[in-house]
Amino acid sequence: MNSQIKKSNEPELSEWMNLNLVMYFLPNSDFNDMENQLINRLNPPLNLSKNKNLINTSFRKNLSKLRNNRK
Repeated sequence: MNSQIKKSNEPELSEWMNLNLVMYFLPNSDFNDMENQLINRLNPPLNLSKNKNLINTSFRKNLSKLRNNRK
């Protein structure tokens, strides 16, 4: 796993995820179309490859640079 998260911090991260994240499951036959619709509608800032929303462009550019510097 390529991550900056230390093993010792995983319980803290898991707790934060349990308190702050929600996951839904919707079976469908066209995953790519559904994914694109959701990205366009919800504008997730951590999705760099498909999110083209102008609102958080500078954030995504900075995040992309940070991610590329880790490699």
